[in-house]
Amino acid sequence: MINLLKLNTIKIDLNVFLKNVYNIDIEELNEWEHYSFEHCLTDSDIEKEHIEYCIKKYNLDGETAKSLLTTIMIYKYEESYMTEYYENYISQLEQKIITDFKNIYKVNSDQFPFNEIKIKNVDFEKNIIELITSIEDIVNMLLDSINNYGLFEITSMSDFFNMNAAFTQKEKEKEKVIVNHLHWLNNYEEINGTIFNIFKFDSKFVDYYGTLGTYKIEIADIDEHIKNYGY
Repeated sequence: MINLLKLNTIKIDLNVFLKNVYNIDIEELNEWEHYSFEHCLTDSDIEKEHIEYCIKKYNLDGETAKSLLTTIMIYKYEESYMTEYYENYISQLEQKIITDFKNIYKVNSDQFPFNEIKIKNVDFEKNIIELITSIEDIVNMLLDSINNYGLFEITSMSDFFNMNAAFTQKEKEKEKVIVNHLHWLNNYEEINGTIFNIFKFDSKFVDYYGTLGTYKIEIADIDEHIKNYGY
């Protein structure tokens, strides 16, 4: 028989977790279509030595060299922006996840007489998030959203699992049911209206000061671009 109060490390597919809990598709951050760029480069933004380098090494006229360098600088900015944005995004998102689970316990400590649900690991490379929790704790957290959002109420742990066909005592089966109900957490803030914006992530702070990305290029960038794309 499963001890529902025993602390477990529950491993969850991170992409699934983010889509269900935060309504975030992290894979979109690697797609060019996700971004909108506007560029206002002028000739004064182009370094003179780069123009001279293109004229001398590649036998280009001045205007062709400027046009080429403008294209390279735009590529540089967009690629560096996407890289920096992604790194900032996942760093802030990881911290938000950790903070949200601390805050949800803080808000509901009177309703959670057992252990706080803690984040053991958030690994974007391996696409996994690990929660340290008991099955009863995490189900109680889910039921807080489920019972306060809809017109129905689940009054017991056994009802929660039985109505989702988790009749056996297999722990993995119960964990699967839990994962399938994580989307209810996305309604938490709407239900409770806390000051912490729990399970909501505001991406405007990722590049709040507009400092991400750079137009600065090196000679190596010029050679690499011409090697791959020509003039």
